[in-house]
Amino acid sequence: MASGRVDGTVQDQFSLSEHNGVIRVATTEDAWGRWWLETKEWTGPTNNVFTLVAMECMIPEGCEGDSSEMVQIGHVGDIAEGERIWSARFVGTAPT
Repeated sequence: MASGRVDGTVQDQFSLSEHNGVIRVATTEDAWGRWWLETKEWTGPTNNVFTLVAMECMIPEGCEGDSSEMVQIGHVGDIAEGERIWSARFVGTAPT
């Protein structure tokens, strides 16, 4: 089991995929309603696709069970400007 983080919101299970050990995640980032940000200007949503792989824990005494970390190996950003991702379809090695 592994865990990791990406920017944005994952809509649902259709925004996730695994291919040859690589996790692919499609997300939408939106600053709307984030009162804590200094910039109040709404720029609209931005979309991303991240790819991650699990890196096994290298320090056995620091690991619990079979935990490992998901490490980002790829990123494509600013997809479909002004739109939101409602679902994604991954075919082979590319999102469609």
